[in-house]
Amino acid sequence: MRLLPGPNPLARAGDRLVGALFGLVWVVAAIGMPVAGAVGTRTHTHLSDLSDHQTSTTTPAQAVLLTDSPHSDASTIGAGAERTQVPATWQTQDGTLRTGTVEAANDLTAGTPVPIWLNPEGTPTPKPLTSGEALLGAAGAGLGTWLALVATATGCGATAHIAVRRAHLRAWEREWALVEPSWRAN
Repeated sequence: MRLLPGPNPLARAGDRLVGALFGLVWVVAAIGMPVAGAVGTRTHTHLSDLSDHQTSTTTPAQAVLLTDSPHSDASTIGAGAERTQVPATWQTQDGTLRTGTVEAANDLTAGTPVPIWLNPEGTPTPKPLTSGEALLGAAGAGLGTWLALVATATGCGATAHIAVRRAHLRAWEREWALVEPSWRAN
């Protein structure tokens, strides 16, 4: 299908409309690139600030497991169940000994040290966001924005194409209903 039918005398107004709409898809794709870049930049700034805040307010520590962690079996491998909450003990920055649960891999024995991150109160907290993760998140946000814009524009163009095609088929059917009886008579 050509983008625009040009001076073709057989091209209908609907053909020209569909060609123009698909041309608009290309315009949206081009304009969407800087928009997606702005979204990615803003996301990166936000995630970098969050990473800096998390890094400055958390400290790494070692926890020692008080019990064995669950054993892996064929049903848990690859099912997202390779890490569980296990009772452990750890020391805070001020030397206070704490006990609680920490996330640990399966198949570890009691007494195994596991790395953890602590918030200012000495409670285990998720590992801080790294600058690489912030960059990947920003790239995903930018790419996702661009793909959403292009998919929406393409969907609108395809919907218009289907509607115009159906209108053309109905028009042909009406015209054939007028012409067909004279063909049968001859």
